[in-house]
Amino acid sequence: MANPEHVNILKRGAQAWNRWRKDNPGVRADLTGVELDGAELDWAELGLADLRLANLRFANLDGANLGGAHLDGAQLGFAHLTDARLTGADLGNSDFTNAFVGFTAFGDNDLSTVQGLETVPHFGPSTIGVHTIYKSKGNIPEAFLRGAGVPEDFIVYMKSLAGNPIEFYSCFISYSSQDDDFARRLHADLRENGVRCWFAPEDLKIGDRFRTRIDESIHVYDKLMVILTEHSIASPCRGGRDGGGAQKGAETVGQARVLSHSPGRRRDGDRPSLRLPACAARGLSATFATGRITMRSKRPSSDCCGT
Repeated sequence: MANPEHVNILKRGAQAWNRWRKDNPGVRADLTGVELDGAELDWAELGLADLRLANLRFANLDGANLGGAHLDGAQLGFAHLTDARLTGADLGNSDFTNAFVGFTAFGDNDLSTVQGLETVPHFGPSTIGVHTIYKSKGNIPEAFLRGAGVPEDFIVYMKSLAGNPIEFYSCFISYSSQDDDFARRLHADLRENGVRCWFAPEDLKIGDRFRTRIDESIHVYDKLMVILTEHSIASPCRGGRDGGGAQKGAETVGQARVLSHSPGRRRDGDRPSLRLPACAARGLSATFATGRITMRSKRPSSDCCGT
């Protein structure tokens, strides 16, 4: 239960509240479960305040100091938090749905149970401290991290760096440029199912050395997927989009599921076993696969994908 005196002072506005905090530095503000929907609290000194289960929806908290505050279960939907400091705040099971952030400081927070982070609009980059990554064990929505300005390469390895080994959730797609339409559909389907894919049209940057970038990517990604068609079999092994890159990848990655795409030629129930050309990779088994693609991510399975 909130302290009525503290609530009354806060409802007078940020200036009155900040004066009271300055005059009473040793008093811990008890605002448990307080109703502050739409309150104007920009630049309020709320550090170490007990705001558990507080309703702060639509509140203006721009520039507010919430460092070390207890915000367990607090409702912050549509709240304005630009320039706010949340370092050390307890945010367990709080709701940030559609809260506005930008130049906001998240440091030493556990964001793993915060709801609605993927819906947050970003008005600028925010600080996501390394202690926040570790406390959250990497369980932070990628959309939130991208919006905050976290580099893509860090996002890729974040869970592994935070102590959760990378499970087989990423793959490198090797295909012939003549099968681009099918490869694009496959890439979109995998991404929709949460699987990271290296895909040349999107991942090659201007100035990249083509073959070098291909080889590097094969080593980085967990699985190698080869799309086997008449075009890729006929193509010389040149790497990447033209069906190559598999030989070097096979030695490191081990095995790959190979997708055979022959529109109009497959008979129902026809799933023959194939072997890749020697130039592609040694010992890689191939199978026909059509339809929607889903990933298997459980070890020790070496299958990259299935039907």
